[in-house]
Amino acid sequence: MACHLPDTSRKVLLVFTCFIGQFVSMGLFYSYGQFFAALKVETGESGGKLALIGSTRDFLISLFTALGGYFAKSFGFVNLAILGSALVVLSLILDGILPSTSWLFLSFSLMSGSGCGLLFVPSCMVLYKELSGRMLPIAVGIGAAGGSVGTMVLNLVLEHLTEAWGWRYARQVLAAALLILLTMNTLALWCCLVEKKMQNEADQESDSQGESSEGSERSDSLHLKLSGQHAKELVRPFASPSFALLSIGLILYNIGFTVPYTHLVFFAQLHDYEEGEMLISIMGAASLVGRILCGLGAVVVSPRLLLVLVITIQGCSLIWLPTCDTELELISFSVLFGGSSGARVAVLSLVIWEMFGAENVSHYYGLASGVGGIGVAIGPALVGVIFDATGSYGTAFLTAAFFVFASLPFILASFWSAVQEHEMRKVDSTAVAAEEL
Repeated sequence: MACHLPDTSRKVLLVFTCFIGQFVSMGLFYSYGQFFAALKVETGESGGKLALIGSTRDFLISLFTALGGYFAKSFGFVNLAILGSALVVLSLILDGILPSTSWLFLSFSLMSGSGCGLLFVPSCMVLYKELSGRMLPIAVGIGAAGGSVGTMVLNLVLEHLTEAWGWRYARQVLAAALLILLTMNTLALWCCLVEKKMQNEADQESDSQGESSEGSERSDSLHLKLSGQHAKELVRPFASPSFALLSIGLILYNIGFTVPYTHLVFFAQLHDYEEGEMLISIMGAASLVGRILCGLGAVVVSPRLLLVLVITIQGCSLIWLPTCDTELELISFSVLFGGSSGARVAVLSLVIWEMFGAENVSHYYGLASGVGGIGVAIGPALVGVIFDATGSYGTAFLTAAFFVFASLPFILASFWSAVQEHEMRKVDSTAVAAEEL
């Protein structure tokens, strides 16, 4: 069965499927703030425990992004989208049924975390396989903008549904809506990839062997699994000093990065600002602008320079956050942090593309996200513990800012190391060519 789409239409539809995939996966990722506040008010449980529910989910998103990125070639982007979509919908249904917050570690943390991670892989990484040239950064920026729109829309929808009927009913209604949306989006993704596969079979039979022989790929994958090579291949990028340094930097960065998305709503309520959920939507709107501008900017400016710039802005904004008392200050923080966060999401995959090549983006980006998930798991829970101990977010937010700034030396060192590795490969290639002559 074929869709018979013109190549341009197929590429446009593919970018749209990435937009929707990130709309759901990243929209849910950034929606825990309002859920945290609702649970805190209803249950009165400690901020540390409730933050741990979210940070465990965020860590599992990163972990399954790593696993999905590595297995994408053998398992297929469409299959990852199907499995991720099913887990996301089922997790939302169970959130509204299970009796206590402790059960949320199963439904919300485990199922939603794995589902969002698997769903994110095709929505982010398929573009690097299907597109190239100057249009790639722009397409990445547009696809990443889906996460910003999802942050705005899902937070507003969940806020209004929670206020009207409670968070349990809100999550079940959202499950029904996402079931329809994700089913249609997965079918569109399948159509795009099947069309490209048929084009390759018609135009370049030799190039189509890896893509068309899915059974052979799975057989090879099974052989690797049985021979015990999967684990070694999965962690192989750590042999590169540049990737190892980048991973350490991302761990430190993520300790601080996710903190506002969990704690900002409750922080605003403590300052008598009752529209805290709106701040997350404002961050989403600013993130949308940041992602698109970053995608456009990466055409003319090095993604590495953009990454350093946006991380610096985020660190400065976290230092400023504890002093934000008024509505205008809270909104201004949301715009600044949200815009720089969106730009960072769009630019990181471009940095990995620039450093390690398009053929390695799925594996390297997924693995970097998985390792960075260690920081994601630590940050919000650590801030929750500090708040419980001090009764104030001042020290907690400054701690988050410290970790964001601490990431920069490692990230800069990874850039320098990547240049050195590239030069060494050029020298080796020249030496080999000279020997052959």
